[in-house]
Amino acid sequence: KKNKDDAAKNSQKSNGEKKTERRDGRRLMTTEERSTGHVGVDIYFYWAKAAGGPWVPFVVVLVFGAVEVISVGSKWWLTYWSQHGSGANQMFFLGIYALINLSNVVAIFFRIIFVMLLGLRASRKIFTNLLAVIMHAP
Repeated sequence: KKNKDDAAKNSQKSNGEKKTERRDGRRLMTTEERSTGHVGVDIYFYWAKAAGGPWVPFVVVLVFGAVEVISVGSKWWLTYWSQHGSGANQMFFLGIYALINLSNVVAIFFRIIFVMLLGLRASRKIFTNLLAVIMHAP
């Protein structure tokens, strides 16, 4: 003896997709919709809000910009050194160059940590919200 829920049968559509129907003809599942195209601005704002607030994108751009400023400073110092360096003060120029590049490595490290932590915070909050919606669905 089978009840109505167990009496589902699979049938093939013309395009090869399966749909599940009950014996009484009603559908058990619906076809999911799929969006195509670009990601809307509202999705980026939702991510930013989940990551910590609307200030997050500005801080991320500021952090990336700071790392690039240090990198350009390193290249500028190398150019300055090649034009003004003499045999007597090479260690001074080399020390400054090493300090700039060391600060660049440290800045890149902290930039990676910062972006990773923001992503983890945002994904955790988005997942929690999604789980709450799913668990309260009828």
